[in-house]
Amino acid sequence: MDQDYERRLLRQQNGQNCFASPVSSPISPMAGRESLGTSPVSSPSKDKYGDRFIPSRAGANWEIGFNSIQGMYEKTSGQARKAREANSDNGKDGLAYTCLLKNELLGAGIEDLKEQTEDRRGVLSPTTPEKRNLFRYHLTAKQASPENTDHLSPYSLSPVGKKSQKLLRSPRKQTRKISKIPFKVLDAPELQDDFYLNLVDWSATNILSVGLGTCVYLWSACTSQVTRLCDLSCDGDSVTSVNWNERGNLVAVGTHKGYVQVWDAMAGKRISMLEGHSARVGALAWNADILSSGSRDRLILQRDVRTPSVVPERRLAGHRQEVCGLKWSPDHQHLASGGNDNKLFVWNLTSVNPVQQYTEHLAAVKAIAWSPHQHGLLASGGGTADRCIRFWNTLTCQPLQCVDTGSQVCNLAWSKHANELVSTHGYSQNQILVWKYPSLVQVAKLTGHSYRVLYLAMSPDGEAIVTGAGDETLRFWNVFSKTRSNKVWIHTSDECSRSATMETCTALVLLVLLGAAQGQSIYEVTGDWGDRFQANVYIPVAQAVNGGWTATLKFDKAVDLEIWLAEVTDIREGDTVFDLKDMGWNGHLPAGTFELSFIANTQGAAANLVGFWFNGQEVTSGGSGTGTGTGTTHRPSTSHTHPTSPTAATQGSATTVGVVPPVVGAYDYVDALHKSILFYEAQRAGNLPGNNRIPWRRSCCQGDGQDVGLDLSGGWFDAGDHLKLHFPLAYTITVLSWGMIEFKRAYEAAGEMANALDSIKWVTDYLIKCHPSKFEFVAQVGDTGADHAVWCQPQAMTMHRPAKKVTANQPGSEVTAEAAAAMAAASIVFRENGDAGYADTLLQHARDLYEFADTYRGDYQNVIHDTPYPSFGGMNDELTWGAAWMYRATGEAGYLTKAEQYYDEYGISGGGFSWDEKQSGAMLVLYKATNKEKYKNDISTYMSRKMPGGGDTYTPKGLLWLNEWGSCRHSANHAFLALVAASMGINTGQYREFAANQIHYMLGDSGRSLVVGFGHNFPVRPHHRASTCPIDGWCDWNTYNNWDFNENVLDGALVGGPDAHDNYVDDRSNFHTNEVAVDYNAGFQGCLAGR
Repeated sequence: MDQDYERRLLRQQNGQNCFASPVSSPISPMAGRESLGTSPVSSPSKDKYGDRFIPSRAGANWEIGFNSIQGMYEKTSGQARKAREANSDNGKDGLAYTCLLKNELLGAGIEDLKEQTEDRRGVLSPTTPEKRNLFRYHLTAKQASPENTDHLSPYSLSPVGKKSQKLLRSPRKQTRKISKIPFKVLDAPELQDDFYLNLVDWSATNILSVGLGTCVYLWSACTSQVTRLCDLSCDGDSVTSVNWNERGNLVAVGTHKGYVQVWDAMAGKRISMLEGHSARVGALAWNADILSSGSRDRLILQRDVRTPSVVPERRLAGHRQEVCGLKWSPDHQHLASGGNDNKLFVWNLTSVNPVQQYTEHLAAVKAIAWSPHQHGLLASGGGTADRCIRFWNTLTCQPLQCVDTGSQVCNLAWSKHANELVSTHGYSQNQILVWKYPSLVQVAKLTGHSYRVLYLAMSPDGEAIVTGAGDETLRFWNVFSKTRSNKVWIHTSDECSRSATMETCTALVLLVLLGAAQGQSIYEVTGDWGDRFQANVYIPVAQAVNGGWTATLKFDKAVDLEIWLAEVTDIREGDTVFDLKDMGWNGHLPAGTFELSFIANTQGAAANLVGFWFNGQEVTSGGSGTGTGTGTTHRPSTSHTHPTSPTAATQGSATTVGVVPPVVGAYDYVDALHKSILFYEAQRAGNLPGNNRIPWRRSCCQGDGQDVGLDLSGGWFDAGDHLKLHFPLAYTITVLSWGMIEFKRAYEAAGEMANALDSIKWVTDYLIKCHPSKFEFVAQVGDTGADHAVWCQPQAMTMHRPAKKVTANQPGSEVTAEAAAAMAAASIVFRENGDAGYADTLLQHARDLYEFADTYRGDYQNVIHDTPYPSFGGMNDELTWGAAWMYRATGEAGYLTKAEQYYDEYGISGGGFSWDEKQSGAMLVLYKATNKEKYKNDISTYMSRKMPGGGDTYTPKGLLWLNEWGSCRHSANHAFLALVAASMGINTGQYREFAANQIHYMLGDSGRSLVVGFGHNFPVRPHHRASTCPIDGWCDWNTYNNWDFNENVLDGALVGGPDAHDNYVDDRSNFHTNEVAVDYNAGFQGCLAGR
């Protein structure tokens, strides 16, 4: 050792600074050799030692200690520190390094990492407190013995002492990481989007059973072989539930007709067929050889499958609606059941009545799970109106904890190894959550399914789960394991074809996600419908992105892109290259994987992604259901831009409204407009024309009006029923005609003007027949009670359908004034389209009807007592609105004088627009007629309350929400007002943006389409008799009550819509959210043309 350096080190006792870093490690004969930790690039010197390596003097046995440095900051609370450590990937590494330094520099003698807690102040803080020496150096009074020293053998090759070696070998808890990408995706055609079914289960022998339509398929997780176990189509039945027994050799199959079949999976034979239920069996649970089944008939049956004909069944009756969840406790002593009556029951082995009842849930209880870690602990989850996971102590019958998940709880499952559970969710999140218990801290959130995650099963080793959804995919996730289970192998589709028949491979097509390594994107086609496909791009984000991002997609052929989470900034090279940027709100991306989803139209099969760039850097692409290219060498040129048609994507993104921003995408307005007109054709009553375009409709109701001596065949049914209600019907014709007047060019450009004229003429012809004399008008056809008591095809109706009139003696000013407005507006449409003769006929009826309404005043509900659409606001707005339309159709000053007089006299300036509120519509018609500022100011004041931040309610995703019954129609009506006002030069930019946001919400920005037959994930169970029923088969309330898709697609119908929290249930029985009606589409169709 250099003597000058030694003296300099000793002077440290006198307070002088020393900048060397001594290490108390004994010198050995091998000290001059290269350390194991030395970089192989460096060349060690045999003659020189750097001042960072200071050997101790064997004769002196000096020890060098460090004073701990006082923290310069306030001490962090234990809870916050633990949270940081739990979320830090480097926390444990930092702790190990700190302990190692303490051993080598301080002689701490730490051998077990688990016994230590990390000192966040650090050993070598960059800050030196005042009046403290960095080093304290002294001679030891006594010689250290071998027992209390950490001396290495002279022949040791380790750079650290014995204690540190033990420390480094001590077991360390690895950081928990859960991949957010499924390691396997299976395509599962006909996997039903039905909350009350249980169609997926994983056996103890590592075989997955899946119910698809009429068949049950078995997929081996070890070999990826797929076999079809059974097909119920020959019995006219379908699968509603599957469940393996504990040994994994028997699988129970519940059916739509109420049967329970038990199959030997290895032999592929049915060993028993159990009857007893009168409706579908949606829940099954095994307890050894006892099989419990829950049904829509509200019963739970328990049967011994060994002797089903000998041992009598146990019938458990308690639920008042469908039983949708069943689970036996781990000790096999108690059965938990959940039902659509919002009840959770617990049954024992002997009683036929529930021993415990829990009623706190506010919606159906399907999700049930018993804890394998704590005896008597039960978890349950509620449906859309509840959204909560609740925990119960069934030993004391006490509730424990509750967490609001924010969306429908579909399934629950506890980890077999840790005190954690996984939940799957539907409306409105469609996600998978992993929770710690009892802290209920959310460990992970997994997304990828585009429909409700209705099905969940766990692998036999408890490490992986599989989830299923109505998007017809099964996704496999590692949620409870440190590494992927070696029991689950990934096989390519070619291997599938080698190991199974073509039929079974078609039933479950394996999509393998390849290239998950950092720096490689994953392109996955999740749906291909021919000329239209859906895909995801999983982008590896190595480091957090701040301040925004850009991306470029290049396809191998032209596509029309509708994309989420990004704004399209440019479309080039023949619609094959799309430049994207963030939406602003998602400009920050954490490190991990970013999923970019889109839907695209193309010619033929799905397009391949042949190039992808993220923030200017090319990212290689791999893994696709269609097979992707290898990427391009050069980024596509941006030196020139090809002009493109003006779509929502190229015109700029809509402004974010509410909490969740809208999706930017190009919607096909022409197709939506076309289908809206088809919806009205599906509402036709009477003798259908030869050019009928609705193949599942038949002529009906030709005898309407015979009771009053009139031919009242024709017209439109009001909604999902078969009533003809002329007050909302006339309003519908007025608004449709208004849209055809204001946005005529759009109808013509779409090629739909002729169809639109035929559409409204079907009704105006009918209204003419309803007006046989000047002061006589039929206001309704059909009896509300009798009509609503039947669920059948319109041609199958046999009840009496009375025609109900208003007359001079029994007037109904609301309906007659609205009919006058409809005739007047329609006359303008036909006159502008070259049919002056028919326009004159309509106008004459309009004159007579308005005179009838104004002269003989009375509320029409006082005459038509059973109308489901009484006027709550009275006749004054209809008299004003009708006069305004009469002036616009005739140009006669008397009507304008009357309209303005009534406007002031009746206080119309308050506003409102629907089938019962015409005030705001009158403002715009009068402003068009007079150009007076007061009408402009009134409509501006009224609409200001409807704008974001104006005071009226908005859902989190941006829908103007005014009423729970048919929320979409109210939003669409005001979007239509905004577009008409914008066309008159009133707040043009703001109103058009508002209207676009509202209509885009309905077309898909909410995450799903709310228009039947249009866009992504459209409603399939609208409340509508004719579309629910088969064309000629039997149809009754059993058809209404089943959860099957409607038999026929009611193209273009706008459903009622979501609640104030964006929750929407595609449930036929929920007429608030899922009924359709002619007035719902009126303003909506105008927006499709006006947008």
